[in-house]
Amino acid sequence: MADIEVGVLLVDDQELVRTGLRRILRRKDGFAIVGECADGSEVAAAVSRARPDVVIMDLRMKQMSGIEAIRLLHAAQGLLRWRSPHLTTTSCSRVRCVPVPPDSF
Repeated sequence: MADIEVGVLLVDDQELVRTGLRRILRRKDGFAIVGECADGSEVAAAVSRARPDVVIMDLRMKQMSGIEAIRLLHAAQGLLRWRSPHLTTTSCSRVRCVPVPPDSF
């Protein structure tokens, strides 16, 4: 019987963070890194191409924030034919919430 793997897309503008997450997830059974992005502006194309089950995304990136990337994914959901939960990581203490119902993803 084949093992089920969860496809993960890593999104962070810091290579060191992506490398750390990649190393952690590669050591765990059941996870496959299906793609990486260095900015929120790359997320929609990566999701369309890789079809991840989960996106681990930083909220604060230089060109396009994770919040804006989530908004764009939500808006393009029908075009991408993709539904996935988002797990967002951040170290800042103040974040803006995205007004999107959880069942929209």
